[in-house]
This record gives sequence, structure tokens and C-alpha cells, in this order.
Amino acid sequence: MLPKAHKEVLDGFFAEEGIYSEVINEYTGCNLGTKILYLERSISQDCDTFNYYLDMLHNRSLDREQHQSNIEFVRALKVINDLCFNNNVKYGEHGLKRAQEHYLSALGEVVPKDIKTAVELMCIALIIRIINDDDATAQLQKDARIDAELHIAGEPGWRLWLDLPQQQLFPKIPEFMLAGVSSSKPHLVMKLVYEKCLSLHELQSLNKELCSDILEYSDEMIRLKKHINLTVSHLLELDPLVRKELLQRYNDVLMLVKEHAMSLETLLQLSIEQLHIVLHDPKSEAAMRILYPDCYNAVGLNKVTFF
Repeated sequence: MLPKAHKEVLDGFFAEEGIYSEVINEYTGCNLGTKILYLERSISQDCDTFNYYLDMLHNRSLDREQHQSNIEFVRALKVINDLCFNNNVKYGEHGLKRAQEHYLSALGEVVPKDIKTAVELMCIALIIRIINDDDATAQLQKDARIDAELHIAGEPGWRLWLDLPQQQLFPKIPEFMLAGVSSSKPHLVMKLVYEKCLSLHELQSLNKELCSDILEYSDEMIRLKKHINLTVSHLLELDPLVRKELLQRYNDVLMLVKEHAMSLETLLQLSIEQLHIVLHDPKSEAAMRILYPDCYNAVGLNKVTFF
């Protein structure tokens, strides 16, 4: 049975007028369904998985006041998850403590199972209060949020704002999302996701060959995304030989786009033979025929000045 002192602390957090309940209830930065979805996740997902989804909830582009509200909303959800799963939290300058001990041990013996049950029940009660008989709307919004998350790149900066333990500062993709990915390189997948080269939807669609290519050339992918907005979705449509050529010779590709103003769309339409020609010598006659077909056909190559 939960000691009275522990019950009072948890009520102060999650009861109807609890500080974290009020933060969650009053937050206007997301809809009802998203709130319900994250509350359900907070009592059902392990620490790393829940932190990963909190990255998607964090919005660093907000103005100062709205961002602070966003951070406090994330904090409230994080406290629920920490207490429910008894995660490590910062304690003092360099130490760590289990969340339940950190918040409650000074008030009596901590029984993890009892605290977990109490937090789960309080969270469910909070969900019921928030829904307020609007189940249909909440479900539609939850489904829409889950679909949208396939294309949301997380923003892990909240982890520093909330001063998480060192092991939680670095995002980890949940294991169930890595079923088709080399288990030895999940950090590269995470890097591509957070650099917005790869969405969760695309991650789940990768075949073995493409997965191998993008992991081998992850740094090149990030540079191509930054400079010409090339993403994995573009690579999915390409011939494997063209894809490898683009990744292996990314410096030549960037030079080609920069100096000859070639659009990404045009670049992606080239065959492997055409790509070899324009990358080898973009000023050759053969390359000019490919790069400037309209000008070449209209007036002849010798009458056109190319820059």
C-alpha cells in the first residue's frame, strides 16, 4: 500500500490540481489527441523509446515564451515516465538516482511496484479528465499524429534544457524500428533521421541494398541534403548504379549543380551514362549536349556562351 506521504506528493504532481496535470491540461501547443497519445506512451514505453518520441514533441523554432511552455509540457510528461519506469535522474553535481528514490525516499520506504501502479492510475485519471467524453475526436487526432510522426525529424535539444543524465542525452532509435537495418550501425541511422535526410516512413521502407548504401555514405548524404536538398526519398527512385555514383562522387555532384545551375530534378533524371559524362568533364561537348539540350538544339553549340 502506498504511504500517505507518498500519495500526497504524487497528488501534488498528478491529481486534478497537481502542478504537472495543470501544465498538461493548459498546454495549447498540441491538440487533444496528441496529449492523450503522449500520456499513454508515458506509462507504456521504456525511457529511451519515450525520449525518442519526446524529441518529436520538442519545437525549438517557437518564440521564447512558447518554447518555454513547450519545454514545461515535455518536462511534465518526462516526470510521469521517469516515475513510472523508475528511470535514472540527475542528483547533485555528478550523481544519479532512481526517480522514485529522488522524489519520495525521504518520506519513507519506496516500493517501486506500488509507485508505478499509483502513477499509472493517476495518469489514466488525467486522460479521462482531458478527454471529457470527446473520445471520437481524440482518436482521430491520435491516428493523424501517428501518421504525421513518420515524417517528423526529432529535436533532442530539450534533453540539455532539462539536464538529463549523460546516457539519455544522445538519441536512440527504438529497437522495433531497426528491424531491417544493420544492428551494428544504428547511430548512423539516427544521424540521418536527425539531419532530416531520412524519415521514419522511409526507414521502414528501406531495402537491404539501399540501407547499405546510405549507411556507408551517411556523411555524403548529409552534405548533399544540406546543399542540394537530396533526401533518401529521392534515392529510393533511382537506379542503384546512379545512386552509388551520386554518393561516391558527391563533391563533383555539388560542383556540377553549383557551377552549371543544374536543378535537382534534372540531375535525378540522368542515366548512369549521362552522369558519367557530365561528372567527368562538364565542359565537354558531350556534357554540354546533356546540360543544355534546349540551347544546343536551338542555335548550335558553337553559338552559345556557357558560364
